[in-house]
Amino acid sequence: MRNRMRVVFLALLWAAGLSVAGADPENLLRAPGFEQVSGGAFAWWNTPTYWQGKLSMADEAHGGRRAALLATTERAGKWLGRVYNPVTLAITQGARYRVSIWARGKGDCVVGCIEYSRKEGKSTYQYVPLDPPVPLSDAWQPITFYYTPRDPLATTVAFYAEVRGEGSQVLLDDAFIGLEPLPGYALTVRPEHTMVPVGATLRFRIEASGPAGRQPAAVSIRRMEGEAPVIEEVALDAAGKGEYLLRVPEGTEPGVITLSFVLKEAGLAVPHWADAVDAGLYRQFADAAARVRLEKPAHLLFVGDSLTAFYRGYNYVDKVRGWLQQRFGEDVTVTNAGVGGDYTTRVLARLEKDVLAKKPTHVFVFLGHNDSKLKSTTGYQDAVVPPAVFEQEYREIVQRVRATGARVTVISATSSVYEITKASAEAAAKAGRVHNLFGKPEVMEQFNAIARKVAEENGCGYLDVYEPTRTHPKKASLFTQDGVHINNEGNRLVALEILKYLGKP
Repeated sequence: MRNRMRVVFLALLWAAGLSVAGADPENLLRAPGFEQVSGGAFAWWNTPTYWQGKLSMADEAHGGRRAALLATTERAGKWLGRVYNPVTLAITQGARYRVSIWARGKGDCVVGCIEYSRKEGKSTYQYVPLDPPVPLSDAWQPITFYYTPRDPLATTVAFYAEVRGEGSQVLLDDAFIGLEPLPGYALTVRPEHTMVPVGATLRFRIEASGPAGRQPAAVSIRRMEGEAPVIEEVALDAAGKGEYLLRVPEGTEPGVITLSFVLKEAGLAVPHWADAVDAGLYRQFADAAARVRLEKPAHLLFVGDSLTAFYRGYNYVDKVRGWLQQRFGEDVTVTNAGVGGDYTTRVLARLEKDVLAKKPTHVFVFLGHNDSKLKSTTGYQDAVVPPAVFEQEYREIVQRVRATGARVTVISATSSVYEITKASAEAAAKAGRVHNLFGKPEVMEQFNAIARKVAEENGCGYLDVYEPTRTHPKKASLFTQDGVHINNEGNRLVALEILKYLGKP
């Protein structure tokens, strides 16, 4: 489904828990090239009325088809123009980010971040700008700012750019924000995401290296206790190795514990999420993992929509990975190929690059919510993907994967909290907005029946997570406030069902 959440959940853990400087960083911004427009305005970029500046489109671009033209306006004797991307990005304390945009024009240009945090139960923010501003010219130039979180409680940021000076204006294009630690450093933390029973201790193995003659001596570990950060140092031996013990005292509220392992001298950070659970649930997972039957080596790949893409680092794919690697070590690898907003058509378009090229031995296909959502423009009669097209495209997906020799398992769509999704649709209708209705039970069941039929006709496995979520005694506790996305509880449920499935003869 489309991302209606403000926070973008980032996949900051790299393959096998390894974070290495010098690789091409991922651009975390939405619509960085100013190419997406909606209703005559930029999508994802704006200048709120309480700021200053005039934002318009320009055909003269640094890359692509268009750029943004930002001009200053005057208020109280001050000439300023400011634009920002309001989608906030999750950040890791201690990490070093590159923030940049290509610009040309007249005046002075600044790029920066707006840091958001919570203090004493209230949301706060502060601007962290490039200083000093960069004078503009008629030639395109990159305006670059290296940023490390300033507020120790900051958890998210938004990107912004400014032009200053009377009568000034700037063309802006190809914005960027992404992790960019100093080159030559590497940091490995194992295990990756794992569960830990309340009252137990989790042991992390740390290994770090640096450029010649600059071997790191210590790693900083940061975690939160309530709203207060707790920072500990772990000394590394001459080989760059060390251990960190995370104690989860009795009485700790179950839930995700967020940690950051940081090489401060490099701006290199590896985030980690440990899921603290009660002893009974831990035993259920341990028993299910002990029964898993896999021929080794194995590479499991999960392809799906935002239910697979969101909460990376501790979603259902990460939980499955943690248990399988605890059981089988490096003989079993797990890949998350989820993309928010996906439906069968989009999966087919990226199947070769994101699935087949990875050469998995097992592929799990988890789709249905976006395909089955009903369009308001048809009075909630037509799904975004007609059932006949859904069946045809689902069949093509599984047949192309099976042709590689990989085993395919179709996972049903989960249930939804229809009372919530229906109320959201009614509110959108009352406001006159075009929208979609998610999770209508009879429609979900129709699409799940099609997915099951395709699986059976093509010799694939089928895993039903619809009924376990529909009949759960505390169903609402599995979902976020939108009634569609599964939260940590929901991700636990799906992960446990997958482990049980992998243990069947």
